[in-house]
Amino acid sequence: MNRPKKSLYERIADSYGNYTVERGLVPKEEGPIQAYGMLVVLCNGTTYLLILLLSIILHCVARTVLFLLLFSAVRIFTGGHHEPTPLRCTLLSIAIWLLAMKLSTVAESGFSIYLLSAACVCYGLFVIFLFHRNRKGDAIGIMWITIVMLLATTFWLVGFMKISGALLSVPIVCLLTCSERGQEHLVNG
Repeated sequence: MNRPKKSLYERIADSYGNYTVERGLVPKEEGPIQAYGMLVVLCNGTTYLLILLLSIILHCVARTVLFLLLFSAVRIFTGGHHEPTPLRCTLLSIAIWLLAMKLSTVAESGFSIYLLSAACVCYGLFVIFLFHRNRKGDAIGIMWITIVMLLATTFWLVGFMKISGALLSVPIVCLLTCSERGQEHLVNG
């Protein structure tokens, strides 16, 4: 029987799960849970590290940190699209970050009012989606996305366009990456 080859991350995570069981740190049935937790830490850590390194190269560290903190806060509570492999997840995350940084530079140009308008529409659709879905954690997600929009609008009003643009990209990206089932609800009603 041919099993799919495990990624390096999966092998490290499995080793960690086995280690915690062998050392008696957790019961045997919790070994896979420990392995999954380590897999998440490894994948997210690598992704964030790559994005932060790229932000240093592109001179957008402040916008990146703000975007990652607030986008992650929303995603923790609302979920979203998940890729089947760690590599695809990392690549998609980098693409999303690049989109956010591009939108932040658009905000600095004469198109900032259009970005603000698009973000408001996406914010509204995302909140409607969360109300319609009514899953545990969605109320906190609505609170976080509302905080993001208030911060983005405040930065926009005081003239910090690049920071505002990075924040205004959060509701746009959240709407684009909400779960497949959620996207069907948005399209089909």
